[in-house]
Amino acid sequence: METQATKTVKDKSAPDSVEDECDHMLSDWLDEPDFEGSLDPKLHARIKRTCEEVFKESRQATHPDEETLKKEVIRRFGRWLHHCKDRELRAIVINLLIEASRVKNETDRGEM
Repeated sequence: METQATKTVKDKSAPDSVEDECDHMLSDWLDEPDFEGSLDPKLHARIKRTCEEVFKESRQATHPDEETLKKEVIRRFGRWLHHCKDRELRAIVINLLIEASRVKNETDRGEM
């Protein structure tokens, strides 16, 4: 970029730095290690309550109990859960169960 008077002009030969930002964010997220920290007690209670409710409603066979489900939610999404409202947290738990069910079904059918 070069400055002409008081106006900044973009160098057309330089690639746009935000053009592939989503791809970088996704690869950063996929490459991050599992969450191993501790959560705020209020957030932990919300996660526990949500996992218990969804586990009872879903009647699924991918997790033996709600405690196992809660641990997986925290392990995989612990870094971002403090940003979630109750509705978003519920969607995360449900989507995790859907994904686990798909993997289980594919494994049972020998597709993996």
